Amino acid sequence: MTADKQFVLKWYNKLLFKMPLVFLLLFAVLVASIVLVMKRVGKVRLEQQAYRLVTQTGNTIVADVYSRTVFAESLAKSLANLGELLPLDVETYMTTVPNVMNVAGSESFIAGGGIWPEPYMFSGDIARRSFFWGRDEKGELRYYDNYNDPNGAGYHNEEWYVPAKHIGDDKDFWSKSYMDPYSYQPMVTCTVPMYRNGKFFGVSTVDFKLEGLGKFLEQASSRLGGYSFVVDRNGKFLSFPKESMAKIYPIDKFGKKTEEFIDAEQMAQTNPLFKPIADAISQVNSEIIIKAVQTDKNKSSEELVTAIDSESYQINHQEAVMISAALADPLNNMNNNYQLKQFAMSNDVLLGKPCTVFIFHVPHTYWKVVTVMPISEAIAASVSIYRTILSFIIGITAAVILAGFIILYGAFIKPLLSMSKQLQGTVEANADTLEHLARAGEDELGLLAYWFNLRSDQLADTLAKLHAARNNLEKRVEQRTGELTDVNQRLEYEITERKRAEEEIKKSRANLMKMIDAMPFGVAVIDKNKIIRLVNDKVVEMTGHSDRSDIVGKICHKLVCQTCKGDCPILDKHQQVDQSERVLLTKDGRKIPILKSVIPITFDNEEVLLEAFIDISKSKQAEEEMNRLNENLAKSNSDLKDFVYIASHDLREPMRKISAFGNLLQNSLKGTLASDDAENLSFMIEGAGRMTKMVEGLLAYSAILTKELPLGTVKLDSLIDRLKNIELADALAKSGAIIDVPKPLPVIDADNLFVRQLMYHLIFNGIKYQAKGNVPHIKIEITDNGIGIKPEFHQAIFTMFKRLHLRSEYDGIGIGLPICKKIVERYGGKIGVESQPGNGSTFWFTLPTADKTEPALLQKLGSEI
Repeated sequence: MTADKQFVLKWYNKLLFKMPLVFLLLFAVLVASIVLVMKRVGKVRLEQQAYRLVTQTGNTIVADVYSRTVFAESLAKSLANLGELLPLDVETYMTTVPNVMNVAGSESFIAGGGIWPEPYMFSGDIARRSFFWGRDEKGELRYYDNYNDPNGAGYHNEEWYVPAKHIGDDKDFWSKSYMDPYSYQPMVTCTVPMYRNGKFFGVSTVDFKLEGLGKFLEQASSRLGGYSFVVDRNGKFLSFPKESMAKIYPIDKFGKKTEEFIDAEQMAQTNPLFKPIADAISQVNSEIIIKAVQTDKNKSSEELVTAIDSESYQINHQEAVMISAALADPLNNMNNNYQLKQFAMSNDVLLGKPCTVFIFHVPHTYWKVVTVMPISEAIAASVSIYRTILSFIIGITAAVILAGFIILYGAFIKPLLSMSKQLQGTVEANADTLEHLARAGEDELGLLAYWFNLRSDQLADTLAKLHAARNNLEKRVEQRTGELTDVNQRLEYEITERKRAEEEIKKSRANLMKMIDAMPFGVAVIDKNKIIRLVNDKVVEMTGHSDRSDIVGKICHKLVCQTCKGDCPILDKHQQVDQSERVLLTKDGRKIPILKSVIPITFDNEEVLLEAFIDISKSKQAEEEMNRLNENLAKSNSDLKDFVYIASHDLREPMRKISAFGNLLQNSLKGTLASDDAENLSFMIEGAGRMTKMVEGLLAYSAILTKELPLGTVKLDSLIDRLKNIELADALAKSGAIIDVPKPLPVIDADNLFVRQLMYHLIFNGIKYQAKGNVPHIKIEITDNGIGIKPEFHQAIFTMFKRLHLRSEYDGIGIGLPICKKIVERYGGKIGVESQPGNGSTFWFTLPTADKTEPALLQKLGSEI
């Protein structure tokens, strides 16, 4: 049989033209897909994270402002309690009130305050008898008698006084901002009503400085790239970054220049760009009024509005409506998220660019914190990260596709042309043939078939042998794949977690009579009849009494701790020791959470109880704050886990295809490639596999970081047996390694899968890193007789992707020991190594045991495990 006539390729039929075109189209599709995913998913999530940061910052600002107002409220209530109890004596008031007001550390934000009796209530023949102190230029309290001028308007008609007559006992009221006419300081006033014998007696006040509020807001919002300010319940400014825009400067009746904040509506009239913010504040106030009307507390709101409006010359009807709404407190259940409104505007009066505005509520005062953030700041970080990730992924994709084409050209197209020329020469020398191949197409393969038809008779026997070898290899690969699938299925399970915690509290004993008054916590001695025999000064201070004689002799469960009668753990239930959380009842009826400890002692030859307790109010608040932060942290970990999964999935899929098609190409061209080309193809397949392992290692490392820590009982002896029989069976068989367990291993509390990973990596490293010809001997400690590690690398080997040897010497990607370190650290343990070059290595780690009688931390593996 003769060959076809001479075959000539045209340029557009050549694979050298078609394959680059296919790779170029593939690259374009991948880039378009990556850009679409990042724009629709990644960029949006990054921008949402930026706005969550603004919300968190706003809530933090509100919490700080609120804490300052709470201090002022507490001080005002203390003054009210004082005004209700002190004898109606001028000298007593003049001596006692300033001492109570002058709290250390309050000078920066407390401007003054005092007690303001109702007309003729302090003295039957005096209408105005106030006791007011304000801070002078040196920051010292100075008494002012100006408000008692009989020719003045009367302090009982002031805006800060009148509403307090209608709010009931133990409540407070915050005034609008104003300039004090005598001390010339911008401030707001916190007012608390006073009652004597059930009758309204007057009010106590604390004046809250506004001077430092602007600087605090500037510092708190600086990292947002914008600014913050505060308005009161009526929308009147309490601070503004550019105060000259938010203030007017009238001349008072004494000829002095004063200053006063305007409200948001007035700002909008002179600066139209501010109108969206002013409208939003007005809308929020309208919503508060509507909510207040709907509450049960505000059924008589119309009567309250009329009363407030008519009794004060400084309050109009609109302000009276807002005061009535604030007293109803319809926003008292916002649960630490104080954001009321968020909106965008095209231009800002200060920043001159598009911004996003956030409005937050300050509890009790009904002030609003307004935070303005440029939209460009919110998206700047997300755009930067988005572009970096996009550039990196596109670059990697382009590099992989280019490398793939270069390898494919060197391993496929170029060898085919060379083989065609070789076969042409062979055919010309020997024309005997048996079978012909049909020409597959008008390309390089068709050219190869043309010459191959002339040589097929000589290659028939060789081809038959190749087919037989290939079938045998496929059967072996299929058999091995099935075995690996069975092993993987046995590895996929988890053990339910169990938590264990222990807490021991030690109590110290001391000489009661010598140290009781020096103790920084409350101490009380109770006799068998539940009568208080002795208390220290701390108990008197905590309960608000003036002398310990007010407490001694009283029944303990009525005046000190509110326990049910007949429920005393020591006297009624006959326990030896009691330590529990209780509530301490103060003189004014407040309840303070305490941690109390009780033990029986002998006092004055009598069996009595010694009680010690501390105030845990701040601990309770810190616990609530910690729970909130843990929830935010869990949300951030979840977002990180989702992002790692998406990124790793997009990286693994191309690597999996490169590896799979590379293996197919290697098998189909086995025996026909030049040695350099075969080596290059192996490098490609090995590199793709190594990158896949690195991605899988990163996923495993990420899972250890983000996964909840399950606890279960892990029997280390059984776990070592399983490793020897399954996961390490092949490595043990190939190396002849010996695993020696000198003594029984303990049972520990941990996750079976995590501990199995830990032991696997440590033992496998001992098998892998061996000198040539040496038989590995693994001893659990974990000790091996391998090549050893230099002391300067004892810490470095636990770093991600850190390798001490060339890949040609020892295979691996450098992630096993970092995984071991992270598993041990997540259970509160430690890991380390003792090794010298040439003397093998001993790895040790600590984990909690399941046996509660053993120590919480184990000793090194060589001794305890």
